[in-house]
Amino acid sequence: MTQEERVSALTEKLEGAPESYKEARINNLGRMTFKDDDDFNGFLDDIDTDIKELQQMQADSKMKGFGGIPRRSKKDISSEADKEKVSDIVSSMMGLPPKKKTSPESKSEKDSTTKNIVKNIMRWDK
Repeated sequence: MTQEERVSALTEKLEGAPESYKEARINNLGRMTFKDDDDFNGFLDDIDTDIKELQQMQADSKMKGFGGIPRRSKKDISSEADKEKVSDIVSSMMGLPPKKKTSPESKSEKDSTTKNIVKNIMRWDK
């Protein structure tokens, strides 16, 4: 492969890369020597990998303007209050009515009502 063919192949490979990166790679090509065409093709494969990494870094840097790359939260939703909040949010998103929250007084009232019912059943059972 001639030097002109190598420059042409490299220019084709660098399509879509930043202009400064292209120029640097093409200028450096004149200073390089390769054993054979396979060695040069290996170099082109490395360039291809470099371009993909460069494009990913550019995409990641653009994401920083939107709060960065999303990361998974390490917080465990284990408390009942957190589970209740999540449940309320999901219900709201689905358009479901909010769940009735039982206050401690109403729970104790239910317990006493249940005890009275059990007492009455026990009396009838005798």
